[in-house]
Amino acid sequence: MNQRKAGVILSYVLLGTQTAVGLLYIPMLLMFLTQAQYGLYQLIGAMIGYLGTMDFGLANTVTRYYSHYLAKKKRAHQQNLLATAAILYGIISILIWLIGISGLYFLLPLYAETLSTVELIMAKYLFCILLINLSILIVGNIFTAVINSHEKFIFAKTVMLVNTILQPTAVFAILHIKNSVLSVAIVQTCCNLAIVLINYYYATHHLQIKFKLYSWNWKFIREILSFSFFIFLIILMDLIYVKTGQLIVGAFVGTAAVAVYSISVQMLMMFRNCSGALYSLFLPYFSAIHATKLDMQPVNLMFIKISRLQFLILSLILGGFILFGKQFIILWAGIDFAPAYIYTIILMFGFLWVSSQSAGSLVLQAQNKHMLYACICIITALANLVLSFFLTPKWGGLGCALSTTICLWVGQFIVADVYFYYIGLDVKTCLKNLFSLFIPVTILVWVWYYLLQSYISLQITVLLLQGFGFCLTFTGVVWLFCLNKYEKELLLTPFKKIILLLEQQK
Repeated sequence: MNQRKAGVILSYVLLGTQTAVGLLYIPMLLMFLTQAQYGLYQLIGAMIGYLGTMDFGLANTVTRYYSHYLAKKKRAHQQNLLATAAILYGIISILIWLIGISGLYFLLPLYAETLSTVELIMAKYLFCILLINLSILIVGNIFTAVINSHEKFIFAKTVMLVNTILQPTAVFAILHIKNSVLSVAIVQTCCNLAIVLINYYYATHHLQIKFKLYSWNWKFIREILSFSFFIFLIILMDLIYVKTGQLIVGAFVGTAAVAVYSISVQMLMMFRNCSGALYSLFLPYFSAIHATKLDMQPVNLMFIKISRLQFLILSLILGGFILFGKQFIILWAGIDFAPAYIYTIILMFGFLWVSSQSAGSLVLQAQNKHMLYACICIITALANLVLSFFLTPKWGGLGCALSTTICLWVGQFIVADVYFYYIGLDVKTCLKNLFSLFIPVTILVWVWYYLLQSYISLQITVLLLQGFGFCLTFTGVVWLFCLNKYEKELLLTPFKKIILLLEQQK
């Protein structure tokens, strides 16, 4: 089994683990923290998230160029790239601290009317700890980029899997001693430092990477900074769509409302991670293809395959959430968080089509044609920001969710698809494929929704049985009406290997 296939499998093992841990982690935090404390934690986390964009997409840039040099076996170029990136990361880290500390004294007064004096003091300490955490992660990005470029997905995903399990365990242990949001932030910072050190050791000792500055080429610096800047715009757009809602709700409504809206954001992140599990694996692949040949046929085939698979996975999750999400949120977080159900459905539906075609943005990055796409993204994201300011005072979290979905559909789905088509991606065939999947899945969800109206239950056993039944019928419908021959063979291959292995052992 090659690294990419193993990476896909481990990505979904990691995804399943992250989802399971996340489902346990948030109720655990709410058990130790008040709703207001949890809302404060999410609010400051959203602020720090904006500083995180000051990575400027450099990690993706390193992955793209390093993969390009690996494909052409240019070792000196690899070393020079890493040395250049290390210097740039050092400068970025200094800027983050300067802007972070300065911004701390400008941002928090904006929340003086919705946060208490104690919350404002706690927010300052929390901000500083999370700023240290961010600095560690920023520096560690260069090692993650190298490991991904070498397609060492088994190691990368295994480390992430271990961290996913150990970090909440450590948080749970420390909260028994001191139930404070500061305790949570300190544990997360220590765990992330350990991960960066492990990646550093693997990259320098096993992959034998070296940082050697052969020349400070200003032309090359401008090229990678130009590439990174437009990646930065895409990352900033994503952050505006996902995190800005919490900041705006906090400013207009308060920390308790932020806590409710953050539940829908957590659900959305789990939803998007299901497609993101594949997303990170294919930038080296598309970059290598572009470095060695310019034929779009293999790119289009992979683009459509990934889009179909992502759409089916996301449709299963969205359908299940429509049917069982409200009961799940009540059981999971409490009745006070029930409004998050409708927010989540609106957000998930907005991201369904966009996330399904996320491989298109990877193709643009690999071909260094993502500039216009980035501009489209940031314009629609800013439009979302403006629209949210008008809708949130009237409708609270619902206004933020509606604003996000409207702007996603206009900018990311309609306008971006036109550009995908322009650069040579077979968007027409891709959309035909997605709509052919959408129709049977939609019919199935409506049938289930109608049948469940007489069997709504808050019992966990009943919900699990109903969810299992939906998954079975979804699988059957997809197998009969959606999957092509290649996809059926892809699903059957692991079972065939298991049967063959059992027969050999007899």
